[in-house]
Amino acid sequence: MNLNLIWTVLEDSYNGFNNISFEGSMNTIAELNLPSDWFIWLVAIMFFGSEPISSKQFMNALPYGWADALEERFASAAKQGYLIADGMGGYHPTEKGAEAVRRMIQADSDVVSPINPLSEENSQRLLDYLIRIANASLSASEPPAKFIISHKRNFMHPGKNASRNVLIVQYLNELEGYRSDSHNTTWQVYNIKGHTWDFFSCLWRNGTSPFDKLFEKLQYNEVPESIYTQDLQELIKRGWINEVSGENQLTVEGKKIRDGAETLTKQYFFAPWACLNTTEQADLMNLATQLSNGLQNPKAEL
Repeated sequence: MNLNLIWTVLEDSYNGFNNISFEGSMNTIAELNLPSDWFIWLVAIMFFGSEPISSKQFMNALPYGWADALEERFASAAKQGYLIADGMGGYHPTEKGAEAVRRMIQADSDVVSPINPLSEENSQRLLDYLIRIANASLSASEPPAKFIISHKRNFMHPGKNASRNVLIVQYLNELEGYRSDSHNTTWQVYNIKGHTWDFFSCLWRNGTSPFDKLFEKLQYNEVPESIYTQDLQELIKRGWINEVSGENQLTVEGKKIRDGAETLTKQYFFAPWACLNTTEQADLMNLATQLSNGLQNPKAEL
């Protein structure tokens, strides 16, 4: 069974749920009068639970960004009363911040729970498969670190009494986290910074490109242009990238390195899926396809 295809379809459904959830949360965002930079600190509160929030820790979850930009976000949230500094370089949510998170989580549940992209029987069977894969991923011997999936399980789980749709989203979220854990393991062995690897991956995904086109695609990470310029020089020095007449391209060695990381990521990520036999994997593919199709035209209970 093509496990990569199954995951691609499940990712499509995960994104579909998130799009529905975000659209349904717009009223809550307006009611709470959240500032424009709400997303980062709100996700940090959900992700870290009782643990201190810091840019260093957050970079373990999203290593491709820029610590200074995160510090600005957290300092801004503290100034607005959503976080409070702990005096040791970290932050904790205030009651105002925790209430914003509770309201957003409830808004997500309210809009996601009533839709019926699958029958009850098929929805439960899909959920059972996802739980088995997520549990197997948490107990897998590789990759060594499971920072993201464990935090999503420990601090973002909505509880067993949540609706079936909310639980499906949760376990898809955990698997998405495990794939990130798997990939992080493959490139961190090269003693390379996250934003440098991300620049390298951007070129790998998009093919031969000038610097300004790559920078444009990566601006959401808030890494300064001067840093990406240094990253380019680092990658050229390593022999992974060539620059000819302003165009950047992977060298043979660079392509080998990045292709190898992708292959190893899939090896790590899909190893726990062996908890399903081939018949169950085929059934999961069928259910994933039904879910993806159903989310394109979800029907809500009246």
